[in-house]
This record gives sequence, structure tokens and C-alpha cells, in this order.
Amino acid sequence: MTPNYHQIHHQLIQTVLQAAQIFLTHYTTPSPPPSFKKNRTDLVTTADTTIDNFLKHELHKLYPSYLYIGEEQPAQSIPTLTNTDHVFIADPIDGTANFYHKNPVCSISLALYFKGKGKIGIVYFPVLNDMYSAVDGAGAFLNGLPVHVSRFPADSNFLVYTEFKMNEDARGRMAFEIEQIDAVRDVCQGLRATGCASYDVCMIAVGNAECYYEAGMHAWDIAAAIIVLKEAEGWVSDLQGRDIDLLARNVLACASKEVAVCFAQKLVVPVGYKRDLA
Repeated sequence: MTPNYHQIHHQLIQTVLQAAQIFLTHYTTPSPPPSFKKNRTDLVTTADTTIDNFLKHELHKLYPSYLYIGEEQPAQSIPTLTNTDHVFIADPIDGTANFYHKNPVCSISLALYFKGKGKIGIVYFPVLNDMYSAVDGAGAFLNGLPVHVSRFPADSNFLVYTEFKMNEDARGRMAFEIEQIDAVRDVCQGLRATGCASYDVCMIAVGNAECYYEAGMHAWDIAAAIIVLKEAEGWVSDLQGRDIDLLARNVLACASKEVAVCFAQKLVVPVGYKRDLA
């Protein structure tokens, strides 16, 4: 039997709103020192782990047969999502550094995929009280109102989002990222970096920008947001313009296929990033 994704969407919204209460409790109190994963910029707070545990527990109660992939507790090795049945992909706090520094651009992101296809995407910014959501085939919404990508022609100058790696391991990559910026400079009206990939993608979905590209992000950073973007009639691919492999850690998210082609012709895919869940 085909699941009722609209009903599931309603249940997931309620779960995310409950998780947001945990988020706001931690956000509005003094932050204890964070832990670090691989380097000094890869933070994890008690809020991250608490929300991740809450989501996993609540979603298992609702849908015990569905797999759960969370940033703080990734699942077992999964070579590809296309052969995987229903799986939740969650980022308890996308933009943890922002959260730690009391910057409001940080979200709870929750997606449901089936055989590699996004079915439900929810990106909630508790401090801003902005809820982006989408169900496959039913359009994209911000706080219940429909949203749509911008319609600038492909020969325009675009507002572009990307992110930069600031840890010691990324020193060699910074020169590459500068080269990427130089490669797309002639079609950029401006370049933005917010520290929150889900926000970057949602800005395209609501028509406030035309392109987001990045290499090195993780599946849970963008899994929900790209569903919202697709339902807002945007376009998602890898950096070469091919069908996106969510676990391959590179993405090109644009307002249209034409914009994506424009950027894919200029961007280069870096090597050296290990696949998620490998």
C-alpha cells in the first residue's frame, strides 16, 4: 500500500515543532563548551545530540520500519539511496556554529526518501519561526504560503550562495574555492555564505537567489531543502550538471535547468571528499 505522504507530512511537522522546543531551550540559555568532531570548526553541542536522539526516538515510534540517518548517529554503510526503502534523513541543527554563536540562521531539517526520491522535506528555523515544507508533487510552502523560484533569464547576473571550509585541513582547498569563485564571477551579482546550507537552498526556493553550489557538505545538510526547491520548480544536480547523488557530497541547486547549465560549465568537482555512509 502506498503511504499517505500528506498525513505523514502533518505528523512530521508536529514532531519538528516539538524538537524546536528543545532547540529554543538550548538556544536561549548560556551555551556550554561544545565538543568537536574532526576539527575545531566541526562543532557538536548538547542540543545537537539531544534533538537527534529525540527525532530518532519519535520517528521510530511512528514508523518503526523506516531507517533513520541523523548527523550525530549515521546509519550503517549505505552505498546508494536508490536501493533503500523509506529512510528519514535528519540534521538536528544545520548551522551548528551559527547556533553556538546565537546567530538565528540555523535549522532543524528532516526529509523522507524512498528509493532515492525525496517524498517529504521540512526545514524549520525556530528562532526565525520560518517553516519551509514540501510533499512530492504538491508544491513548496513557506509558513503555509506557496513559494516559487525566481525567473531571471539564463544570461542574467545571479545572486549566488556557497560555503567555505575554515579548518586547518581545508587550507589547501581554500585556493580551489577561490578559483571556483573566479570561474563564476562573470555571472554573479553577489556571493553569499551563511554557514547554513539548508538556508541557502531555501533562499533559492523562495526566489531570493538563483544558485547555490558546494562541495564537501553532507547529505543531511541539504536532503530536506532540495525537496523544497524541487517542489518550488527549481533544479538540483551535482556540480557537473548530472543527476545528484546525495551521498557524493557535491551539489548545484538552481532556480532553473538553464541556470544550472550555466554554472556547471564553469565549476569543477574537487576530489578527496569521502562519500557519506561509505
